[in-house]
Amino acid sequence: MIAGIVIGSIIGALALVLCIPLYGTVELQVEEEFGFRVKLRWLFGAFKRQFPRRNGKAAPNTREPSRPERGQFQFAREMLTDDEARSAIGKLLRGVFRTVKMERLEADFRLGLDDPAATAMVCGPAGAASVLLSLNTDYDIWLLPVFEEATCTGYLQAVFRCRPIRLVHTVIRFLISQTGRRIARRMILR
Repeated sequence: MIAGIVIGSIIGALALVLCIPLYGTVELQVEEEFGFRVKLRWLFGAFKRQFPRRNGKAAPNTREPSRPERGQFQFAREMLTDDEARSAIGKLLRGVFRTVKMERLEADFRLGLDDPAATAMVCGPAGAASVLLSLNTDYDIWLLPVFEEATCTGYLQAVFRCRPIRLVHTVIRFLISQTGRRIARRMILR
């Protein structure tokens, strides 16, 4: 009897914790260099993670860059060529993207191709679509053409929210599938 109460209490507490939203920020900057950063925050800031990690100064790279294992690429190719695996991974990604709610999106890009006509053909429809997307107050998207030179500069910042409890069904369905079991087995044996 007491064991049932304890187990029920643990499951209830876990369900309540999973109802607390996960907040994230994605930042992308394209200038001379390409910069990308993702920040995640959960449980009111108790758990924070940043990708890629930055710990102040970068440590000097003393080891030679290793060539990726051939088995990793072969496994990824198997997953992408197998119809069942592609379907399972697609369902997982759709389920994750359905639970993510975009709170704010800012983007400002300047795009110039070698040919001014090609720049106009790309920036015309994309610019019109960005104006329509900017009608929503949470989105601020600009794509400006540059006809003088070939360039691509700008930034993107997105703030999103996700409730982990909504991912439970999607993740369990993926892990029960044959593809999910193969990927989990591969990750565990690695």
